[in-house]
Amino acid sequence: MLHLFQLPVLVAISLVLSLAISLIKDFMRAFFTLLLILISPFCIAAESDTACSYPANDWPDEICLAGTKVSCQAPRNGDEKFLCLSAESSKANNEMARLYQRTLLLFERSNTSEANYTEATKALIESQRAWNQFRTMHCLIPAALNTLITPSRRGQMVISCELDLTKSRIKDLNALQQLP
Repeated sequence: MLHLFQLPVLVAISLVLSLAISLIKDFMRAFFTLLLILISPFCIAAESDTACSYPANDWPDEICLAGTKVSCQAPRNGDEKFLCLSAESSKANNEMARLYQRTLLLFERSNTSEANYTEATKALIESQRAWNQFRTMHCLIPAALNTLITPSRRGQMVISCELDLTKSRIKDLNALQQLP
């Protein structure tokens, strides 16, 4: 027999499960879209018969997708905006990973009376792990609070949030490299 006080708990569990399923669908769409971008380095430009390709770390103002050039300066729809955000996010993540590794290498020194590089390295590793978790969970909040918008738009919100936080982390890692 169901008690009256159990009903709100069941409703809350149902809402959480429904939101989780919706978010999983959004992330699967984002994952496969990003995968498509990453495994399709060549395409045929829409206005010509010539192939276009880009160096791995040099995302252009235009990306190629399924034989069509997509302008990231003026995306025509939500899917194109999502693809461009994904490409920019990928570039920022690569830059952050490069700076993180570079900072770790900088800290591979002997401790001095002025600096404990062993502790700094441990703190950097732990802070990066915690920051990654924070970014992931923090950026789910706006999407979770806007379940009435399209899954594509929620995906854009998550990627845009992650991109902003990644750019901020890049600044933080650059600042660490300026320390003694």
